[in-house]
Amino acid sequence: MESTGLVKAGKLLRKVFPSKARASLAEVDPWLNDNDHAVISAGRQLDTPAIVAALSTILPAMGLGKTFPRTVLLVGHASHSSNNPQASALQCGACGGHGGHLHVLLLSEWLQQANVRSGLAAAGLPIPPDTVFLPSLHLTHSDELHVLQSPVLTAPQRQRAQELRPLLDQVEAAARARRAGKDGVPAGMNDAELLARLRQKGHHWAETRPEWGLANNAFFIAAPRARTAALDLHGRAFLHEYVWRQDPDARRLTGILAGPLMVAHWINMQYFGSVVDTKRFGSGNKLLHNVVGGRIGVFEGNSGDLRIGLSRQSVHDGQHWRHQPLRLAVCLDAPAALIALALSQQPEVARLIGNGWLHLYRIAEGGVEQWHDGEWHVAAL
Repeated sequence: MESTGLVKAGKLLRKVFPSKARASLAEVDPWLNDNDHAVISAGRQLDTPAIVAALSTILPAMGLGKTFPRTVLLVGHASHSSNNPQASALQCGACGGHGGHLHVLLLSEWLQQANVRSGLAAAGLPIPPDTVFLPSLHLTHSDELHVLQSPVLTAPQRQRAQELRPLLDQVEAAARARRAGKDGVPAGMNDAELLARLRQKGHHWAETRPEWGLANNAFFIAAPRARTAALDLHGRAFLHEYVWRQDPDARRLTGILAGPLMVAHWINMQYFGSVVDTKRFGSGNKLLHNVVGGRIGVFEGNSGDLRIGLSRQSVHDGQHWRHQPLRLAVCLDAPAALIALALSQQPEVARLIGNGWLHLYRIAEGGVEQWHDGEWHVAAL
């Protein structure tokens, strides 16, 4: 093994001095192939009524339906890191540890179809003829926003993507500027230098912390974005657009509790356990990991128990913990009766709240209230 390993010397040297060039989207996630869309063929096999039924739930859940802007950017997210058995922790949890590109590609394709739009209009969700939906991907390690170039994109979609590019460039630069002077990224760099440095962190095979992912998450907020737009949440909150006046039967709120909230809870517990009990729920030192069975888990070294949690490097920067182990605080902008109705349809979420694994708050007319011991109390903030 020692002698045959010399054959890899050239490849190892190239990894030691990684290119600053952007990773191709296929490198970010092998499932993404700009020229092969067989991966979404199952979605294409659905008939129009089934697609309309799905979108009639999806669009309102995203805060869309009553009015549509001229351009709707559908954004998935993905990350790129090298030599990292825990790369899936930086990808989309709702997508099984892969990038979120498949969802946005399929949604955008559906929403551009004339027969689907006709069906949505009949269902009370009319989309203006000039509204364009663009599939895009946020690369979280380098804060890049890419409109996905798919063969099925229409001419209006391609034109709108070109129009939107200058704005996306501004958004990218603003996001990267917030990372200057932190996490090994020197201050005083211009945006081109910042971009090169962040891309390099994703490429470098010895980089144990290509990004911090969702470390230090603490809140889940379901409310109109106007409620939080003026606040600096320091990247600690999962935000979900929700307007309770458009949800008289709590159907949308029930879906939020069952889907996005539960995913946020799983993520929160993953980080929580990896900090409060690193031996049982963490996976130790990433430098010593040996991958087991491809994707089953890791050993720390060559023996011991199978470890499936986050490594110490994902929650600790070498000097300080980067995740404060708090149970997720859920804040809903909705009347108490509507929340009770939604929880009655999601008993598992109700049990998590009753047993203290989730802390429930609601925005009330007089301020913020907290659910405790079976009653709403004015929260001491």
